[in-house]
Amino acid sequence: MTPTKNEILFICLPKAASQTVSGIIKSSGLLYNGNFAHHYSSYIKGVLGDAEFNKQYTFGIVRNPWDRLWSIYTFIQNGSEKYSFPHLHIDEDFEGHIKRLYKDEKYLGTGSKMHGVDQNWHQQKNWLFDNDGNQIVNDIFKFEDLPAMGKVLDDKFGNNLAAKLNKTHVNKTNRKLSYKEVYTDEMIELVREMYADDIKTFGYEFEN
Repeated sequence: MTPTKNEILFICLPKAASQTVSGIIKSSGLLYNGNFAHHYSSYIKGVLGDAEFNKQYTFGIVRNPWDRLWSIYTFIQNGSEKYSFPHLHIDEDFEGHIKRLYKDEKYLGTGSKMHGVDQNWHQQKNWLFDNDGNQIVNDIFKFEDLPAMGKVLDDKFGNNLAAKLNKTHVNKTNRKLSYKEVYTDEMIELVREMYADDIKTFGYEFEN
């Protein structure tokens, strides 16, 4: 089926409310009818072609890198209703996990895959910019302010998206601690080094 001009192509970054937001948009009948899972926007654009890609309203959601890593870690530790990751090092504590991530350099990965576990640690910028550093999606929103995103989507498409997103998303992972409680000074600086480009591009600091 040929997409209409009012369809939304949501670029899904892992652990940034992608399942919840996809569900809300899909229930409103506005989600682009292709399943690209966690593929980069540059990959999707290559598959669809410039003209088809540019007909869609494209956006993605980014998240504070320190918070996102803690969310990934607890997600792996606790599993989920759909996926399990038995081959990952789930017995290490969070400090060990951050140090291993720094050593293994998985955060430098650039492969776009449907369901690539290693993608969890890629730079978020990979999903939303091309290889020349150009933003190729229409808008980038922050996980920390989903209601603002809802207002923009409502202004463009209606369908009461703002009210649905104002309820925020419910993270099914059982996280009793805030990310701010689990980092040492050394870990903070390791993440700052690993994700320096994301931190600069999206205006994040540890406390925000």
